[in-house]
Amino acid sequence: MKKYIFIVTTFLFLIICMNSYASGYEFIWENTSVNVMVGDAIDNYLLIPKAKLYLNGVLKDENPGMLWGEDETDPDYIDTTTLGTYRLTYRAVSDIEEAVTVLFNVVDTISPTITKTSNIVIPANNKIEFNNFFIIKDNYYKEEELTIKYDDSLINYSSPGTYSLVVTAKDGSGNYSTEEFDVLVKVLSNPTYKIVDSSYKIPYGDVFVVSKYYKGYDAFGNDITSKIKYNNLDVNKIDGTVTSSIISTQIVDFSLTDDYGNTTNWSQTFYICDEIPPEIEFKKDRIEISIGDVDSIDKEYFLDLISEYKDNSGIKKIDITYSNIKKAVGEYNVIYNICDYANNISKYELVVSVVCDSLPVINIKSDIKINKGSRINYYNYFTVSDKYDGDITMDATIDDSSVNYNKKGVYFAYISVKNSYGRYSYQTIVVRVNESFIKSHYYIFFIPFGIIGILIFFIIKKKKNMF
Repeated sequence: MKKYIFIVTTFLFLIICMNSYASGYEFIWENTSVNVMVGDAIDNYLLIPKAKLYLNGVLKDENPGMLWGEDETDPDYIDTTTLGTYRLTYRAVSDIEEAVTVLFNVVDTISPTITKTSNIVIPANNKIEFNNFFIIKDNYYKEEELTIKYDDSLINYSSPGTYSLVVTAKDGSGNYSTEEFDVLVKVLSNPTYKIVDSSYKIPYGDVFVVSKYYKGYDAFGNDITSKIKYNNLDVNKIDGTVTSSIISTQIVDFSLTDDYGNTTNWSQTFYICDEIPPEIEFKKDRIEISIGDVDSIDKEYFLDLISEYKDNSGIKKIDITYSNIKKAVGEYNVIYNICDYANNISKYELVVSVVCDSLPVINIKSDIKINKGSRINYYNYFTVSDKYDGDITMDATIDDSSVNYNKKGVYFAYISVKNSYGRYSYQTIVVRVNESFIKSHYYIFFIPFGIIGILIFFIIKKKKNMF
């Protein structure tokens, strides 16, 4: 029993000693509230919070192990692009462990920037919008979210001179900037214009663009070409709606007014012109004409081959050269010269093929029958006629190289003929070569002698019986 009491007492003593020893440990945390510049990466700030371990007031561990984001507050959830406060659980690990919540405050401490874009010049006795002369930006807030003030209390608008303008810009985080700028008040001269294109030609169908002919500037050299106005220009003659009398001369009145109400006026003579040659399109790229139709073609025939006309001022005349087309098979070029009312001329060529649309016709009268050794006049056995050439029998060529006139048999001769337009026709004719009648029927000549011999035999026999 005493033994068990001793063991329990010893155990309790050790627990009390250990608790007493552990109670001497203490973590002291540094930077548990961290300001993060809006837009920065959170990784740049995660190492700022620190903990040091003390034992009974004495530094025990200066660099304990640090963990963070062990719960739902993972570092990735901190949006450094949006202002606000985010919580992250940190844990220090050494001889003991301890957790603490660190506040990360995403803040904006940068003031807006004010930049002047050009010198500020104000016409005497006039006021202007100063925001046209400045670009104001902030690293976080949009321009419309900024509070901008232009303090012109030091400017005397009625007296030429140099004055100060105070510009203040404040963002939603309370950051602000103040800048002071010089402002010149002066009496301004009228705007001026510069001639860019002195031809003063307006192509028919084009849109009239002022900047093609003029540039406008105010007294400070600023480009104000867009403020040039004009009138008295017959717009109908340059938008393609009028097809007659489009070549014209017009006096156009111009005015240029700057932002301060100063105006310059002038007039200029412009020429509405057509410098674009006419265009035509054909129904076909090339055509064929039957040789029999060559004599009937005329200008109207070739005009009808045009499918479309394109021109600004209209087609004045079309000259067509086709006299070189001959009544012979071949290709010929027909020349079209097109002139519009502005005297622009275009030249086109059309290929015309003259073709023969018929073949010579060979008519065989009959097969040829001759005796062996005889010769033939083939032209007695066929005729050739042509739609355009008429009777051309004598123009035919005979190929009888396969006919053996000295041997009995059936042969073929070949007839070929070409008309004057280069078209050929071919035909065969049958040639029958026979033996002569005597040779082929020689036995006929023995019949009379046989009859005579028989008659003599019976006469002699009869005479003998009489005696």
